[in-house]
Amino acid sequence: MNMPVLFGAFYFMFANLSVFAILVPIMVKEKVDKLRIGLHVFGISSASHWAAWTFVSILFCGTLAFSIPFFA
Repeated sequence: MNMPVLFGAFYFMFANLSVFAILVPIMVKEKVDKLRIGLHVFGISSASHWAAWTFVSILFCGTLAFSIPFFA
């Protein structure tokens, strides 16, 4: 049996869904706590805020992308 062919689509979707499931609750909590408004008070721009979130999402995606072939 060729396992990567049988389960490749599952692992591909699992990586994306797990990142989505991790990042969305964190972003919702941030929205509820109005942390972004607090950052504006200290002079941090929206571009810096979204650059930080982009970095975090790339970090999560990269971790999953490199770990799934080795551990799955």
